[in-house]
Amino acid sequence: MVSSTQTRKYSVDKLTTKNYRIWKPRMELLLDLEELLDVTTGTCPAPKNTQSEAWKDWKNKDKRAKLETLLHVEDKQADAIRKLATAAEMWSKLKQMFEPQDGTTRIHTLATMFHMCVLQEEEDVLTFLDTWETYLEEATTVGNEISEEMKIGLLLSKLPESWSTLSRCYARVWRTRRDHRGLGPKSR
Repeated sequence: MVSSTQTRKYSVDKLTTKNYRIWKPRMELLLDLEELLDVTTGTCPAPKNTQSEAWKDWKNKDKRAKLETLLHVEDKQADAIRKLATAAEMWSKLKQMFEPQDGTTRIHTLATMFHMCVLQEEEDVLTFLDTWETYLEEATTVGNEISEEMKIGLLLSKLPESWSTLSRCYARVWRTRRDHRGLGPKSR
């Protein structure tokens, strides 16, 4: 086990929306080196007797595993997992968010990710757009074609209040185009 006071000669990049496939095996190696992988994956469940020395040891390992996990994910992912009770629950949630699943589950996960993807006032716009693009790519990989107008509408709905002028402007342009194509509400 590497002591917490030792300086590491290696590092694992933080989990982003784009790097899970390489992040996961690196984290597994790190957690294994720290003797925390079994607690993180849930293969070593908590002992039943909460007064035992074994439970105290397990609880300490679980805290360290939770810390390692939180230190190696971006803030958005940390927000999604930080309140979970154990490292195994955190690991399971990350797997649910990022590993391929059946179509229905994947669509639900993508909807959750889209819901979480909101540009904050202080956030870098290019980073946000990279995340947004990744979500759109994921949506199309599970067979969900999203029209350009829908993409823009979804994107505009995720912008902060300071961008409201742009959102209103686009909405007017879209309504005008729709009405000119004869797709608007029918006159009575």
